[in-house]
Amino acid sequence: MWQKTEMSLEQIGEVLEEAFSKGSVVSLQMAELNEEHMYEADLTGKVISFLENRIYVQEKKGAIQIVSIEKIRHAEIIY
Repeated sequence: MWQKTEMSLEQIGEVLEEAFSKGSVVSLQMAELNEEHMYEADLTGKVISFLENRIYVQEKKGAIQIVSIEKIRHAEIIY
């Protein structure tokens, strides 16, 4: 996956908060690289809950992913 602009934790938090309050779908690029030194495909879904430094993202197929905010490199609202 291509490299997006790295965001501060504050910027990421603002995007996630807005997405949560509006029920919007977000796209998250994680900070970790795979074995080929590439970013994995973005995690896409709705932010359904927050707990401390973790967010819960429900993907389109219904699976819920638990993500540590510190591991997010870039976040954007896609719709």
